Amino acid sequence: MNQAKQLTRRQCRQLVVCMLYEYQLSGNNPENILQYRVLDEGYSEVTRKFVEKLFRGIIDSQEKVDEIITKHLIDWDFERVAPIEKNILRMATFEYLPPHATPPEVVINEAVEISKSMGSAHSSQFINAVLDKIASSLNLL
Repeated sequence: MNQAKQLTRRQCRQLVVCMLYEYQLSGNNPENILQYRVLDEGYSEVTRKFVEKLFRGIIDSQEKVDEIITKHLIDWDFERVAPIEKNILRMATFEYLPPHATPPEVVINEAVEISKSMGSAHSSQFINAVLDKIASSLNLL
């Protein structure tokens, strides 16, 4: 009997960023992405629920999340943000919002660390600056 795979929260977030990237570039149905990348992969219930909550929540509130991010990009057009960085920002911004309200220190740290492994050389500085502005404007810091 196979043991269900349990991912850390960071690994879950990295998976969500990959799924968002796939959704953004391919236009595939989000439910198909979720099925293929998570539900069919033998992950534990805790992992499945966390990834599913983040992925579906971000997709469902993407317009609101993108608006918040866009407001905090100084001298930068949202459309010019690289896809990986854009999706890291989407995930982190979503986690700031109620009812999730993940502590801002955790959100920023996770996003910065993920950007170091998945983004470009300067991604982490960019991600940190934008998320700090967003957290400040939401009175989280």
